[in-house]
Amino acid sequence: MRQGRPTHADADGAPQGSWSYTEVTWPRPMSLLRAVMLHASVHLRRLLTLRRLWPYLLLMALPIVASAGLARLALDDTSVIGRFFQYFTLRALALCALGLGVAAIREDAEGGVLPLVLLRPRATLAVPIGRCLAVTAVVGVLGTGMALGTLAALLGTPFSPDLAYVARAVTAAWAGAFAYTGVFLGFGSWFAAGTAVGLGWLVGIDLVLAPYAEAAGRLSPSHYLAILAQTLPGRDMVAANTAGQVPGALAGLLMVGALGVAAAAWRLRGDPPA
Repeated sequence: MRQGRPTHADADGAPQGSWSYTEVTWPRPMSLLRAVMLHASVHLRRLLTLRRLWPYLLLMALPIVASAGLARLALDDTSVIGRFFQYFTLRALALCALGLGVAAIREDAEGGVLPLVLLRPRATLAVPIGRCLAVTAVVGVLGTGMALGTLAALLGTPFSPDLAYVARAVTAAWAGAFAYTGVFLGFGSWFAAGTAVGLGWLVGIDLVLAPYAEAAGRLSPSHYLAILAQTLPGRDMVAANTAGQVPGALAGLLMVGALGVAAAAWRLRGDPPA
C-alpha cells in the first residue's frame, strides 16, 4: 500500500506523519472464492478445540454403543437396525449441526463483533458460505464417525453391511451435514433464540410432519435422508428403494442447505442481527 506524502514538517524540519486517504492505493478486491475460503478457514480453527467439540464427541459415541448392543440382542426383525440408523444416528447428526450451525453466526452477533466481521472482504456472501462449509466439515466428520462406528459394530452379526451400504451411509452423513447446517445457520441469523427455534423445527417439522405432509417433506432433510438410508443391511434384505432415487435425494439435501445459507446471506445484507 502506497502512503501519501507528508503535508508539513515540525520545528526541526522532520516530516510529520500526516497523509491524505485519497493518495492511498488500496489492494485489489479479493475474489469471492478466496473470501469464502478465508472465512471458512478462520471459523474452522475456532471450532477445532476440545472445549468446543467434547459434547459432540460424546454424542457421536452414543449411537455406536447403542448399535453394538442392539446387534448382539439377536433380534428377529432385521429392519430394527436399519430404522435405528435412520432415526437415531441421523438425529444425532442433526443435533450436532444444530449446536454448531446456530452458533456460527449467532455467537458473534451476541458478542457484538459481527459488525466488525462484516467489514471483511465480500462478507455478505462469504461469511454464511464460509462458515457453513466449516461447520459442514466438522459435522460431516462426526457423522462419518457415527456411521462407520455404528456399522462396524454390526460386523460378525447377521446384519453385517456390504460396501455399498457403507458408502451410502457415509454419503448420507455428509449430505445431511450440509443440509442441516445450512438450515440452522439460517435460523441463527434470523432469530435470537435460534437454538430453540431450530429444535422446534427439528421436532415439529422434520420429525413429525415430514413423513406425512408433502410440503414439509420437501423442505426437510429427513425426507431425503430416509431415501439414502432406507436400504437396510443384511444379505436377506431387499432394497426398499431404487438407485434412481438417490440423485434426487442428494439434490434435495443440497437445495435445503443452500436455502438456509441464502436466508442467512439475505439477513446479513442489511443491519447485522443482534
